[in-house]
Order: sequence, then C-alpha cells, then structure tokens
Amino acid sequence: MDPIELLYGMVRIKSFAGEEEEIGRFLLEVSGKLNFDDAYLDEVGNFVAVRGKGDTEVYLVGHMDTAPGWIEPRIEGNILFGRGSVDAKGPLATFIIAASEVSLPEDLKLVVVGAVEEEGLSTGALHLLNKVSKPPAYLIIGEPSGVDGVTLGYKGSLFIKKSFVSDVSHPASGNEGAIEEGLKSLQEISKILEKLNEGKDSPIDRVDMKVREIVSTSDGLTERLHLGVSFRLPLWIDPDELLNILGDGWKPHFKAKAYRCERNNPLVSAFNRAIRSKGLKPKHKMKSGTADMNLLAPVWGCPSVAYGPGDSSLDHTPREHINIKEYLLSIEILKEVLRSIPPTL
Repeated sequence: MDPIELLYGMVRIKSFAGEEEEIGRFLLEVSGKLNFDDAYLDEVGNFVAVRGKGDTEVYLVGHMDTAPGWIEPRIEGNILFGRGSVDAKGPLATFIIAASEVSLPEDLKLVVVGAVEEEGLSTGALHLLNKVSKPPAYLIIGEPSGVDGVTLGYKGSLFIKKSFVSDVSHPASGNEGAIEEGLKSLQEISKILEKLNEGKDSPIDRVDMKVREIVSTSDGLTERLHLGVSFRLPLWIDPDELLNILGDGWKPHFKAKAYRCERNNPLVSAFNRAIRSKGLKPKHKMKSGTADMNLLAPVWGCPSVAYGPGDSSLDHTPREHINIKEYLLSIEILKEVLRSIPPTL
C-alpha cells in the first residue's frame, strides 16, 4: 500500500480519545492488504498486527487517538496537514508500513499496536500490561522524535483532583468561600513547587504544573469549586512522593513515573547506525511530555526507545502537519533497525 495513502486515510478519520473504533476498523481492513500474518482488534479496541514467528519479539506501540480539535486534512506540496499527522498517526503509519515491508529475519516476530486512549488514561497500554505475559525483547514507542531523533525517555505525570465546598455568604461578610479556598490551595502548590525546583535550571529537571479543570457552581445555599491539576515530573521525584507532599484531599486520577533508557542499549545503537546510514546525525532526546513508554518500559524491562517522524512542537496545535519526505525516510530507517537488531540470547 502506498504510505502516503495510508497516512492520509488515517488522518481523515476523527479519532479523539475514546472514539477510536472507526480508525481501528480502517486499519484492520488495510492490514488485510499488507504482509501481516494476523491482525485483530483486542478487548479494549487496540489495533494489533503480527508478522513473523521468531523468538525475538519486537513490540512497536503507537496510538490511534489524537488530541481534541479538528484540522481539515490536506496535502500541499510536501506537507500533509491534519490532526494526528504528527501525534501520532505519522509514527503509527511508519510502524505499519515498515513492519509489513521489511525483509524479516527468521528469528524476528513483530507486533504492531495502535493503542487507544494514549491521550487519555492510557487504557490501551494498561491493557497490554495485563495481557502480555512475557515481556518482548524490544519495545519501540511511536511518538514524534523527528526523522533523525531517538527519544530515550519522558517526564512522569500526575493528574489530581479536589473539590472545595462552603456555605454561601454575603459578599460583604469577608468570609472565605470554596472559590477562595481553592485558589489559595493553588497558590500553596505553586510555593511548594518553587521550593522543589530551587537550583533546577533545565526544564527536564523541574516539576511543572498546569491547571486542567476549574469549575465553580452554586445552588444559592452551597458553593463548590472543582479543580483538576496536572504535573510533569522529572526523574528525581515520583508521583506518590509529590502527592504526599501536597497533602490531604487531592485524589490521583493518573500516575506515571518518569523514565529514561540507557544510551548504550542495543536498540539505541541500531537506530544510531540506521540514521547515520542515511547521512544524518542521530539526536538523542529526553521529552518533557509523557507517553505510553512511561508505563510499558519500566514493567517490561527490555531495551526501549521512542521513534517517529514529525516535529513534536506541533503536537496538539492548530498548525499540526508532517513533512512527507521525512515520513518516508523514517520508514526506511525503521526497516534498517528491524533488520539489524540483535536476536534474543
């Protein structure tokens, strides 16, 4: 199948988190025209395609869902515009084409996964952790690193919620209500982070906070304020540690520790060689976001990286687009990686 046709077809399908059924069925239909031995949608809706029967199992895990917001798909010259073109349908399409076309060594087995809800609560990745009984030999996560980039890790994540409740009082009373209490709590968190981040100059080393939800309601007798706050966490602090520092009342809704692989693992070496073979210089990256790599890699304990075409600064933006030539080159680089990674000992 033409790689551009595949990616354009994927981008044309709206697939926000929790709404991946249509694109899953599209990929299932497409996989029947490609060189896979098996393909199916699993219990939670993950797209899974398998090729090969070797003992060295490689999981290539991308995701089908996108951030909210619709961008009308179009191709202008060498650029393909559309929601998900970078994050992360471009990387997933790279996986599908490369895995189906590569001259497969006999000792290799490839499992391509288009996970659901990576942009949400990582339902697809968590299902893999429950279902895959034997960790693979290698894990490649499909996220934009750039054609010459290899992502070694991601910051961790913590998403917490808290509700504040108070009786309604007259504005002239001077009494603090739920809204004031909630805003004061945010100020206290900011002070805590300021202290935690002392001496931490690099964004990768700092704890970052973003207010994701703020809803105020009143029935005339009682007022309520609901807050949802997310944090990006560096390697030196885990979600439970921060939660303990923040104190009572905050309920965690998502937690993932920061993760970074070793630079000298065989998968990184294979990508370095493949990128250099195309006349490019490999760039190792540590990302400030969070990906399914944070959940899968620590548990499976195998050599892991994230790779995929696209400029990650365009993630979630109204300008999201991908360079088609770089997308096609990424496919060739990934093929070279799959041909050259060492077999399981």
